[in-house]
Amino acid sequence: MERNRLVSVIIPVFNVRPYLAEALDSVLHQTYEDLEIIIIDDGSTDGSAEVCAAYAEKDARIRLIHTENRGLSAARNTGLDCMTGEFVAFLDPDDAFHPEYIRILRETMIREKADVVLCKYAFHYKTGRMRQTGREKICPPIKQGGYGRDDALRAMVENRLGHTVWNRLYSSDLWRTVRFPEGHVYEDIDTTYRILDRCHKVYVVDMTLYLKRKHKGSITETWTEEHVRDWLRSRSHLESYVQAHTLGIFTADHEKVLRYTRLRALIRGYIHYSRENGENGKEFCDELKRQILETEKEADLQKVEWRYWICCRLICFHPRIMKLVSAVFFSGQQVFRH
Repeated sequence: MERNRLVSVIIPVFNVRPYLAEALDSVLHQTYEDLEIIIIDDGSTDGSAEVCAAYAEKDARIRLIHTENRGLSAARNTGLDCMTGEFVAFLDPDDAFHPEYIRILRETMIREKADVVLCKYAFHYKTGRMRQTGREKICPPIKQGGYGRDDALRAMVENRLGHTVWNRLYSSDLWRTVRFPEGHVYEDIDTTYRILDRCHKVYVVDMTLYLKRKHKGSITETWTEEHVRDWLRSRSHLESYVQAHTLGIFTADHEKVLRYTRLRALIRGYIHYSRENGENGKEFCDELKRQILETEKEADLQKVEWRYWICCRLICFHPRIMKLVSAVFFSGQQVFRH
């Protein structure tokens, strides 16, 4: 295969056996076939490694790498270190590509002379095979078209572009000096702005070509103290980047958007963490409450959605009542968004 045609697909795998076959099938059945499929088994113990080995035996395009468990970022970095394609895509092992995913994004990248091409993705809340019915939630909300570096960065901060890495195709050169921060959970947030900062052009395709599975046990459905702290750490790095580039790329309004996002996430984190951990998590909930009070002073609460305004007041002054009404406001909703 010629290097200028080769697309590397990096798939980190850790204990996802119920979903793995669908993910791998979606790559093997791509209409674009010049693929280098790099699977990193991150120390799986549930039989996922055996599933990967069986697939590697039947398709020579698969390169299977076994490592000790070091986390998602380390697994992705291992794939980046050994890829040889001119283009690279990431697939989470419980998700799936549309059959035309690689072909459409690659052709668009070449035609538009873009550094990154991204598509829309659909959320699926099921354990079985994912099928699009037209009723799924579709993200991100950004319109189709080309965006220069500054416009793409602004769209990311405005929550129109998203921080995800898995619904887009990249020029491999972008990753020459960029790697995911190892040992952290919300590595996408800490990586996407650094990639966009290196781009001349980002192109958005208004087609839903990536199927995103949400299930209990996934990162964004987990509300441990570690996860909450990691999200806040990643957002702090992003906020520092935005502050350093205000007046160049961003405005004071973009800083306000980040503060609102942080306040909303702190409120959700407080609600869900206190619900999951009860009295055992009181010390951390008190810390979150202090951060909510500090962030509230920086944000204009009159511009925050009414339910967050109410929750903020209840958390600060009537936390027991907050526990009673939180299920009404946030039942079944995601705490932290990428």
